[in-house]
Amino acid sequence: MNTFPKINLPRLEQSIAEMARFGIKSNGGCCRIALTDEDKQGRDRFVEWCTEAGCQVHVDAFGNIFAVRCGSDGDSGMVLTGSHLDTQPNGGKLDGVYGVLAGLEVIRTLNDHNIRTSRPIVVIDWTNEEGARFSPGLTGSSGFSGHIDIGAASAITGADGKNFIAELGRIGYAGSMDRDAIKPAAYIELHIEQGPVLERCRREIGVVTGVQGVRWYEVDVSGSDRHAGTTPMDDRQDSFFAVARMAEAMRRFALSLDSEVRFTIGRVAVQPR
Repeated sequence: MNTFPKINLPRLEQSIAEMARFGIKSNGGCCRIALTDEDKQGRDRFVEWCTEAGCQVHVDAFGNIFAVRCGSDGDSGMVLTGSHLDTQPNGGKLDGVYGVLAGLEVIRTLNDHNIRTSRPIVVIDWTNEEGARFSPGLTGSSGFSGHIDIGAASAITGADGKNFIAELGRIGYAGSMDRDAIKPAAYIELHIEQGPVLERCRREIGVVTGVQGVRWYEVDVSGSDRHAGTTPMDDRQDSFFAVARMAEAMRRFALSLDSEVRFTIGRVAVQPR
C-alpha cells in the first residue's frame, strides 16, 4: 500500500498570510488587482519561493508565470496546477491564491521527502483571471489556450485607461516563453468554493462537474430630463425607474428557472447625476 507524505500545513498557511500582505485591506481582505504594484509584489514573492524550491521559472507574453519542477522523464507530458494571484477590489485571502500556493506546497513537500516524479510538475499564476481592471478577464489563460492572440491583448485597455501589454512591461512581466514549451498531460486546480453549497451539504471537498458560462449585456435606457420639483409624476419619463422594474422582472425570471441559473446587475450609471 502506497503512503503519501502530508503537506506542511503551517508553512502553507504562512505563505497565504504573507501573500495577503500585498494589498491588505483594513477589513482583512485583499486588493491586489492585476498588473498593479501590489500584483507585482505578489508575483515577485511567488517567483522567489519557486526559485528557492528549485523550480525553473518562465513567463510568457501574457504574463503567465510557469514554475517548472523537472521530472525524471523529460519527454513526458506535464502535470499543471495553479490559479491566480490577482484579486477583486474587495477580494479575500484565498480566492485564486489558494490554488497557486497549494501547488507550490506540493512541490515543497516533494522536495522535503526527496521524491522525484516522472512527469514534470508546473505551478502557474494566470494573469488577470479576475478581470477587475482589464476586460475580458481570464486573459492569461485564454492566451495560453489560444483563444486570444497577443494582437488582441495589445488592444486591451483597463478601466483606468492603461494598456494591458504596457502594464505588463511596467511591472516586469512581459515574457517571451513560447507556449509550446509547456506540454500539458493534466491540469488540476484547487480552489475555495465561494458560495454556500458545500456548507449546506456538510461537505469539505467537491469535484467540479460543470463550468460557469457567463454572458454580459450593456443596456441603455433613455428617458427625458424633467425638473424634479415641478413636473407631475404622470408626466415624467424616469429611465432609472424603468431599470429598477427591469431588474426586478429579471430576478423573478431567473428564480423561475432551475437552480443553476444566476443573475446580477453589476453596475448602474445614471445621467444626469
